[in-house]
Amino acid sequence: MQLNVLFALNFVAFAAGIHGQERQSLDKCEFESNGNIDPYDLFKKKFTRFWMLKASYNLSKNVNDTRCLHTGMNPVNYGENGLTMLFKYTNFSNDEALGMEYINMTFLKTSGSNKYDSMRSTVDEPLEVYNLSLPAWNFRYVNQNCTVVEVPPLVEQPQEAKSRSGEDSRLYSKCELWTVED
Repeated sequence: MQLNVLFALNFVAFAAGIHGQERQSLDKCEFESNGNIDPYDLFKKKFTRFWMLKASYNLSKNVNDTRCLHTGMNPVNYGENGLTMLFKYTNFSNDEALGMEYINMTFLKTSGSNKYDSMRSTVDEPLEVYNLSLPAWNFRYVNQNCTVVEVPPLVEQPQEAKSRSGEDSRLYSKCELWTVED
């Protein structure tokens, strides 16, 4: 119960930071009381691109990096619960590719429900131009137009887990908002 309340408070603060053009994309999410789409079904759609609209953390250690992370349009199925997708990031100011990678996404059922609720990823043959961490997500909300994912905490060195204000950054959820472009 406490975890759900903590997540809800983090999500409200996260969503409040969205403005301008991001807000227009967010409007199409039309948040229902509960998102009920299976994340695997959402991501396996053909001719669909996913854009990371907002993150509650910096994608890289260089705070001045401005990156627009998105996927390719045609996932390749592998196995019963796997997809391979092209992940690409560009500058917001232009469409110049800064890095890309074919990422194998494995969807998992960890909460005992009949829907997939998390995803872990691997890379078979790195292209060596993708400098971001491989995605790992716990799905918190999914509908046909968007998904909110929690990024599980990584094993961090204690000195790296301290924020500038001295607080332990591992106490806060890292979230991402992804929107769908059909």
